[in-house]
Amino acid sequence: MTKKTLWLAPLAGLVLGGCSYVQGLMDPSINVNGDFTAFYYVGYHDFEERPSAETVLHPLTEDNPTDGFFNGGGTSLQGDGALSFDPAQPVRGNPSGSGPLSPDASLPVHLGLRDAGYGDMLSYEGETLTTTLAGNWVLTLEGRDLSPYIGHDFGKTKCLATVDSAFSLGYLSKLYNGQMYCYGTHSLAFVSIDEEGFSTRLPKTLVDSSYFLVSFRGGSDDDSNSGDTTPRLVQIDLLVDFYYEDGTSNTYRLADTYVNTDNGGEAVSFTGFSLEDVRKEGLIGYGLSYANYRDPLGEEEKISAVADEESEYHFGLLLYEVMFVDSTWR
Repeated sequence: MTKKTLWLAPLAGLVLGGCSYVQGLMDPSINVNGDFTAFYYVGYHDFEERPSAETVLHPLTEDNPTDGFFNGGGTSLQGDGALSFDPAQPVRGNPSGSGPLSPDASLPVHLGLRDAGYGDMLSYEGETLTTTLAGNWVLTLEGRDLSPYIGHDFGKTKCLATVDSAFSLGYLSKLYNGQMYCYGTHSLAFVSIDEEGFSTRLPKTLVDSSYFLVSFRGGSDDDSNSGDTTPRLVQIDLLVDFYYEDGTSNTYRLADTYVNTDNGGEAVSFTGFSLEDVRKEGLIGYGLSYANYRDPLGEEEKISAVADEESEYHFGLLLYEVMFVDSTWR
């Protein structure tokens, strides 16, 4: 398999302008491609290794409703909607009624935003924001009147680009523009990472924020299911690094994170945690990577989560949005 790793660093002197910039940089026929392996974002690390402390967070469950991270489902438009589950609700084992996504009583119930008591994240000026596809802003609406979305759509209201226009520049601005789902825009909307992930400096320094949230899904090119991929929930340990201006960093390991995989571009997972007891002041960058990839197909030996590893198939974590919710910056 041929993989085109995305390298933007040598293009010094060009102004990076988010999706519009990428569209001008690449052949559009490639750019709006659903093949995540053509767009692995690897080799980008703005921060060298520095003193760090790791904190292991476990998913919020009915037995552990307060100390950990939320891990709720997104929305699928596949078929008759049998695979659909609300993004503010929990991952209840597996969301579908049949096949590889069928409920498994032995799996813990991961709590979503509302079930985890994080409903305040969805509020804005006393109103409740929607996280549904019907109300989702997408990049194809760029330049149009945003008033129908601000105060109504969770993504566009709470995204970093709405907080400060500095987050609207650069390739990674697609992670800050409020588009929580694919909506048929494929690689225009997602950033694909392997296990190594990336780290990036932010254009501003964080002062305060209530929650950290990531919207993502999993993708693989395993077509062994009669020439097609198999919708399923894989599990990873998501690693979130926070980098500070004093030269230190903290790592948060989100153990046993469910990732909705090969179930269409709208079947995302929302994952994150409260920043109430997390150091925020002086944060200048973050990193995302993952480890301990587990696939219910039992084919980890055939599906690699390492971009440059020779393997029959590959897995990628497709990131749509990174949020520091209700944040202030300097």
